[in-house]
Amino acid sequence: MITSDSPVSEMPHVRESILAWLTIERLAWIVIGVAAAAIRLAGLGARVFDPAEAQQAVAALGAAGLPAAGTSPL
Repeated sequence: MITSDSPVSEMPHVRESILAWLTIERLAWIVIGVAAAAIRLAGLGARVFDPAEAQQAVAALGAAGLPAAGTSPL
């Protein structure tokens, strides 16, 4: 049973505040971000590094100064 002091009765106020926050620009950025993430995740296994790209990635990792992992397959 829903009474007048229950949190459900405050839902229209919450919905109005969300709609006031959600502008067309923010909605567009959310759509762009979700689309970019979906495209990136879908294409993760599509192509592997060629030897030149792998060499560049290893050099960039070394230049970053990150601590080495426990074991390396290289």
